[in-house]
Amino acid sequence: MTIVENTHLQQITADEMDNNSVISIDLAKNVFLVYVLNLHNKITTNKKVRRSRLLETVLNLDGKRIVMEACYSSNYWGRLFQQHGFHVDLTPAYSGEAEHPFRRKMNTSQ
Repeated sequence: MTIVENTHLQQITADEMDNNSVISIDLAKNVFLVYVLNLHNKITTNKKVRRSRLLETVLNLDGKRIVMEACYSSNYWGRLFQQHGFHVDLTPAYSGEAEHPFRRKMNTSQ
């Protein structure tokens, strides 16, 4: 797992994606938000997933790169996804008034 700056996420090239999508997961206690972004950073899938079905759902998605916010459970999920062949990136955690880039992207795409 690597911790990346948010500016790096904007610079993911076609070669890095290898014609696959990027999976973004917003971790929570029981219900997670799973987004799939295409090559043009457009959200193609937006799902609410319960904790018990997260792994199964992610395994059925197109893409081998996962981006998650670093938090208390991101290391657990990151290791689990890596065991299934995914490349996992963690972004710095946001708090307070800072605006989360994936939430902003979700709100503007709908």
